[in-house]
Formats: sequence, C-alpha cells, structure tokens
Amino acid sequence: EYFEAKNGQEAVEVAAELRPHVVLMDIMMPVMDGLAASEQIKASDRGKAIAVLSSSALQANIDSAQSLGLEFYIVKAESKAETVRVLESVLRLILTGRPDPEVRDDGYIRYFSGNVQPLLVY
Repeated sequence: EYFEAKNGQEAVEVAAELRPHVVLMDIMMPVMDGLAASEQIKASDRGKAIAVLSSSALQANIDSAQSLGLEFYIVKAESKAETVRVLESVLRLILTGRPDPEVRDDGYIRYFSGNVQPLLVY
C-alpha cells in the first residue's frame, strides 16, 4: 500500500496518521519543502526510513539531508524507467536490509547509514 501527499505539510500529517514503513519525499514541494517536512517526520519518529528525491545533486542539499539523519538522497535519473529501478533498489534495501545485487557505481543514490558502502549507485 502507498499513500500520496500533495505538499510537504500534508506529507507530515499523513506520516503521523498512517505511520508508513518508508517515506519517499521529493525536495521540491509546495507549502513546505521536502527537507523541512522530512525533519518534522524524523523529529516524531527517529526510526522512520526516509529517502529524499531530487533532480539536483547539489552538495548543500545532500549535506542537509545527511545532517537531518535521512537515510537516502536519490538523484532522479535521466529516464523515468531508470529512476524507478533506483527506487526499487532503495526500497529493497530498506525492507530487506540487503543491497540490490545489480547495484553498480554511477551516481544516483547516496546512502548515509548502515553497513552498506557510502555510495550505492546504478
């Protein structure tokens, strides 16, 4: 099951009400940006796995995500199909604790915690 939010504030409310296992948060969201929303969600549930998604690999955003204690920073791939493959890999890692055997080094996923290598990419 999955649920969607129209903006960052709604994402905070949905996460508090439904308590999902995983939160996938776009950084660019109306009302409240994804980093601020993720910070609020983490404040109420430190164990929540949060992956932020962005079209930018801007180091300041990556650093902010890491300092907030978020688990993943995902840069959108050039194609939707590639982005979906990256998201599937992240979800597999979150839900099973094991990295995708097909993960290669090319720059889409930044993983901040756990026993996986610091940079997992397709």
